[in-house]
Amino acid sequence: MMEVEADVSQLFPLLLAVCATGCLVERSDDGGQFGEESGSECKAVAHTPLADDEVSPLGFSPDELRALVPESSLPFDWADGGATTLTLTPEAVGPVEYVEYRVVQTGSGGAEPALTRWCPNQVELGYQLGFHTTDGAFDEVWSLRIVGDTAARARAFVSTENFSRTFDAAAFAPAGNDYEAISVGVDLAWSGLGPSGMVWGQGSGTDGDVAFAEQFAVGSWGSEGR
Repeated sequence: MMEVEADVSQLFPLLLAVCATGCLVERSDDGGQFGEESGSECKAVAHTPLADDEVSPLGFSPDELRALVPESSLPFDWADGGATTLTLTPEAVGPVEYVEYRVVQTGSGGAEPALTRWCPNQVELGYQLGFHTTDGAFDEVWSLRIVGDTAARARAFVSTENFSRTFDAAAFAPAGNDYEAISVGVDLAWSGLGPSGMVWGQGSGTDGDVAFAEQFAVGSWGSEGR
């Protein structure tokens, strides 16, 4: 279990930010929280519009990134051993940009140099993404940005506040837990191997004056999610 001394009201934004360093998280959705626990954050400092076929400073065009993200249906494995079919229906909408990021100092703490490797410039594409399972557990359409710092891999992240239909992850939480709240995150990725990703839950609570949180698996799809 990961224990964090923190104000409970600030716990969820902070933990989603921490996940950005290990999950396939779109940094433009981190609410300005990325890295604040170490006195610095990853922040967008410049947005440059791109044409779909325009080669970005990273050496690839938005069209090359889009080619990784077709409509698809594939097996979805629940963490409890069940299975269903997941259908992903992407629709290109919104901005197409090259976004430059920098690690900037926040508060009195010094900037953390190690964060720079989690703060790359990237191409960001506005999308609406349908996320549907045949068993009815998920029936969502999310507005998000699909991003990439290489033409070989695209990624996106969705959290509980983006859901239009409540998904209850409590059934996947560890038995006997003492969580006071549960949130859900969805990491999505696309590569030459196809789409992959995972759904995870995050339970949090307090033990005296110490706030705690831990993640647990909900489901996964694709070769990289298994």
